[in-house]
Amino acid sequence: MRKGKWFTRLFLGLFIIIIIIMDQGLSVVPACAQEAELPTVDMTLTVELEQAVDVLNYFFNENARSIAYNNLQDVADEYIPEGAKCTDVSVIGEVVYIDYQLDGIRYLIAYYSDGSVEKVARPIGGDDMYSVDSIHNSVEHVNLKETLRTVEISDEEATRRMNEMMRNQMDENAVYPLENDMGRASGKTVYPLSYTSVSGTAPYKAKIVATGDVTISAFSGTSYSTSQPYRVYETMSYHSEVTKKTQAFAVGATLTKIATAFIVPTNTAKAWLTAAGVALSSANTLQEACEVVDENAYTYLGGKECGIYDPTQNNAYVETYSTWSQGKIVMTWDYNSSTGYRNPAWGHSVRSTSLQTANTTVRDAGRDAYNGNILTHGEWRWGVGNGFGY
Repeated sequence: MRKGKWFTRLFLGLFIIIIIIMDQGLSVVPACAQEAELPTVDMTLTVELEQAVDVLNYFFNENARSIAYNNLQDVADEYIPEGAKCTDVSVIGEVVYIDYQLDGIRYLIAYYSDGSVEKVARPIGGDDMYSVDSIHNSVEHVNLKETLRTVEISDEEATRRMNEMMRNQMDENAVYPLENDMGRASGKTVYPLSYTSVSGTAPYKAKIVATGDVTISAFSGTSYSTSQPYRVYETMSYHSEVTKKTQAFAVGATLTKIATAFIVPTNTAKAWLTAAGVALSSANTLQEACEVVDENAYTYLGGKECGIYDPTQNNAYVETYSTWSQGKIVMTWDYNSSTGYRNPAWGHSVRSTSLQTANTTVRDAGRDAYNGNILTHGEWRWGVGNGFGY
């Protein structure tokens, strides 16, 4: 036999064997298993189907559903493989979810009220996700790193957008989004946590952070008091979205897959979708497409301004000094070896140097500027300014 024909037949034979294995819902090994020595992922459903009725009867029993699952291992012990560690058990709508880890793999099993079963698995620390259900009985594989959608802009574009917002005197809660989501085939964008919900990153304008009196020596010998009130105002606003990485899920995608893709409990994933207004069926499958944000970042403008009370012309606080600079905030994830990544949190990855400026420094700079103008002109001639926070 010629070498080329022998190789072709061998390749076709192996391909047919792989298709048969996948169709039977048997154990599968990631393509990189030999190189990385990853454990075999068990995608069989034999045991899960045998115990499906018992699982549904137990967890849909009113007494059982009222139990606070203080010891997940005891609750799920008879429904998970020997040696597995249960990390979560929940009943959401018409579905029972059992989450456990075994031999370096996270498994999430969904028991549906119609008796069907879904199993989703992901090696801990890996990007490959495997899923199978008893209706289709074929294993699906997705590399989550490859399906991650990234949109970002340059620092220069971010600066242009923030300056545009400042010129237009946008409201403190306004944000410049990366893109317009309306009409996109991927549907609604789901943010696990908004930066506006966290005190350290929520926007604000012209918050008074220091008050008192300063000495204006230029008023000596005039009818005005040399002691005048001052205020230091602080602003963190003009947020512009600069990075967004998302996983897209089509209509019909299950809560099980979303929770596995983001390494969170099913209740957490359900809360995200509900907050974003994404429609779900009673079996927790998507009724509309969505993109769930995995990584997110914004730049913003941080500023401090000094206001001195001017009795000469304005009878109001006038802006005498300001400092502005950019900062950056990012969404991060809390990690626990037992439960994985659970709670998203917002924090500052790049500090605004203006926000780091001491209030006393801003006060003194504002006082000196005002005092110098009074010495030169005898009055403040520059009006109240553009308004604090702008």
